[in-house]
Amino acid sequence: MCHNIIGYVYTINSYTCWKGLKIKMAQILNFKSDYKGLSSSEANESLAMYGLNDESLEEGGSYNLKKSIFTLRFLVQAGAVVLLFLSEQFVSATVMLLLTVMLTAGDVIWQLKLYEKESNLKRLSGMKFRAVRNGELTLVRKEYLVPDDIIVLQKGERVPADAHLLEAENLTVNEAIFSGDGSPVEKRVGADGGKAVPKTTCIYKNTLIVSGSLVARVFATGEDTAVKRKETRRISQFEKKLKRPVRIITVTGAVIALLTALFCFISAEDLDGLVPVLTKIVLPALSVGMLFVPAQADKLVRLYYLTGAEHMNRRHALVKNTGTVEELSAITCICIEKTGTVSKNHIEVADIFTENTELFTNVCVLACDPAPAQPAEKAILLNASFGGTDVKELLSNEREAFYPFDEDTKMSGNLWKINGQRLLCIKGSPEETLALCNIDPNELHYIQQKRLGYAKQGRQVLAVAFAALSPDDKTPEKLSEIRYEYMGLAALENPTRDTVPYAVKSCVKAGVRVIMMTGDNEEAAAAVGRQIGLSSLKTVTGPELDFTPDLEEVGIFAKVTPSQRLKVVEMLREKGEIVAVVGTGTDDIALLEEADVGISVSANASPAACESCDMLMSDDNFLAVADAVKESRQIHRNVKSALGLILSGHLAAAVFAVVAAATGGAAIFTPILAVIISCIMFPAAASIFIGNSADLKSDFISSTFISKGVINGSFFLKILILGGMLAVAETLFYLLTLSFEPTLHRSMFFFMTAVGLIFIGFSLVSRKRSFFACAREKKGFSGTLQTGILLLSALVMIYVPYLNSAFGFAAPNILVLLIALAVTAVFTLWPEAAKKFNSPQ
Repeated sequence: MCHNIIGYVYTINSYTCWKGLKIKMAQILNFKSDYKGLSSSEANESLAMYGLNDESLEEGGSYNLKKSIFTLRFLVQAGAVVLLFLSEQFVSATVMLLLTVMLTAGDVIWQLKLYEKESNLKRLSGMKFRAVRNGELTLVRKEYLVPDDIIVLQKGERVPADAHLLEAENLTVNEAIFSGDGSPVEKRVGADGGKAVPKTTCIYKNTLIVSGSLVARVFATGEDTAVKRKETRRISQFEKKLKRPVRIITVTGAVIALLTALFCFISAEDLDGLVPVLTKIVLPALSVGMLFVPAQADKLVRLYYLTGAEHMNRRHALVKNTGTVEELSAITCICIEKTGTVSKNHIEVADIFTENTELFTNVCVLACDPAPAQPAEKAILLNASFGGTDVKELLSNEREAFYPFDEDTKMSGNLWKINGQRLLCIKGSPEETLALCNIDPNELHYIQQKRLGYAKQGRQVLAVAFAALSPDDKTPEKLSEIRYEYMGLAALENPTRDTVPYAVKSCVKAGVRVIMMTGDNEEAAAAVGRQIGLSSLKTVTGPELDFTPDLEEVGIFAKVTPSQRLKVVEMLREKGEIVAVVGTGTDDIALLEEADVGISVSANASPAACESCDMLMSDDNFLAVADAVKESRQIHRNVKSALGLILSGHLAAAVFAVVAAATGGAAIFTPILAVIISCIMFPAAASIFIGNSADLKSDFISSTFISKGVINGSFFLKILILGGMLAVAETLFYLLTLSFEPTLHRSMFFFMTAVGLIFIGFSLVSRKRSFFACAREKKGFSGTLQTGILLLSALVMIYVPYLNSAFGFAAPNILVLLIALAVTAVFTLWPEAAKKFNSPQ
């Protein structure tokens, strides 16, 4: 097989990765016909006519320019420009107009960049399918498939578009999206004149190929398909929950603006004419209100999650959408499979228990598929070859019937015709297989003791048996229909990965339950659980699931079928758990779709599993999953810190505005000052946490805000205190300098707000470590340069001649500036001093 993180190609007729190969298809791939397919020009014309095969990727599909421009912020700023012109403040009006145009253009560019990032993220996670173009079998991304394309699919793949069958071999399809019934539906080639959908001669987009292979001609894509499943951008919980606080802040700003207008009206003199009213009442009140116009918080959240997703993609995980990053930070439970996740997937035969080694080995070989895909069968054949058995000669005999592995009976086998004799060889779970064998009770007890001994060592045990059938005997439809002769036990060992115990411990410390699910028996599962650190938790078998309503103490589920694994996930979610599932096979698709976060591994995942999951790991090491959880929680904390910083800034501005207006200082506030603080300074200060990983190695607990909508009380209180302390610093300095001119007060308020936001940002960089410790390490916090630029920009606007007058500032005395800096530091840097005092060093 050929695997790639953005496209998966599976084999047909033992040929791998047929990309760009000029072929006579009927000769090489055993197709019934040669197919030329569409030419490149024909495909491009169809794409232009019918559009992309994924509506969520249509250009401009999720971006609305009008909504981006005509926002509350734009309308208020435009109104301020008009009022400034009417009040004959032409310089300020011109500056305000330029700021409005620049901010609106910047907002449009920002929106387009965010949309581009989201589109790139989706394209990166797109699937490629085999299609015939220009007479070649090549790989085409799902969204670029068009009507009349010839596609080739097989077991484990999800159908990318509606298509009419041209060839099919043993084809069955899961069409539960139509009927709700997940039973495989047989498909055939031919004509079907009925109008009902689904037709037996067609396959439909988003259905799953359960068995067989096919060649089909696409007849519908995108919105023209029978099942329209248009994927929209997943809105994060932060974006959803932000709407209410944004409304509260906006309403608060309106109330404070009205109070400011009232204070100004009471204290104002000589209000004859429009200009005095605008200058002394309307503009100060409007400016105060503009301080509380939403500061692009929703776009900031999207930026954080998109940047975090891109960073995770560069490291170890392909995150398909930003909502996954958020949900991953809130998970409380991870369900993993023993095979593939816990074990190394390197199975070997550790021991055999039999009275006739040669005959046992031959029966073992004959119970395997001649072209084995399962690691256990590969191990059995390899062990037989090393033992001197001529495996090739044994498997060259005529196979009359094949019995694939059955999840219910947990057995598989083959019916062979060897030297005129019919021999049915089987292998499977000892519990099921031994029940079909003719064994003396005493011998059975001894066999069970041996099986139990193997299981307690964490080994998978297979029982091997055979039945000799006469030429006249009817071929059994099921393996359970006849009796067998017992041959022995094979103990298979699949060592656990060295990193799994550490990863489990890391998850537990972070408050994430690890649940292992396996088809092995209870003893073997418990033994593996002890090896990886789940020994303190209960083990429940699949049959016991209906009688185990309380899953809090359960850490291992043994002897579970795919349907029972799905039930486990459903029960956990009903209990309020936020569940992540690691799965790779076709049987895991329902699990991946049911879980809050579906995780697959690119190394051994089926195409449908890759398409169904939310996150695709490039490393099959479970430790990488644990690291992804920690990284997502760091991103979540960065978002919290950014929003907390904006909230503290709004709180400080609200308190200061009320005090200033009540003491006759409303002239401090101008529309230019409000725009610079709320639309430039707040977002710039809040963006300093992008890329912050100062607490990446800490043991974060899961987010109760994402899982239950509960705000972290201690963090919220800290934000209120920090914002309140900044308000105290600004108000105290203002009251001590009442004799200053409004322009100088304006400069000091602007400077103290900038410095205060920087200092509050320092306090929010890490929970336990000081900012200065993080900065000294030159890693973890990446916002040092941004804070320097923010401070420098504030000083430039205050001190550069002409520029400061254009913004309505006045250059203060250096000593006054230093005093303001010291006052701000005393009131806002105390959390950093507390961290230093509480540090173990």
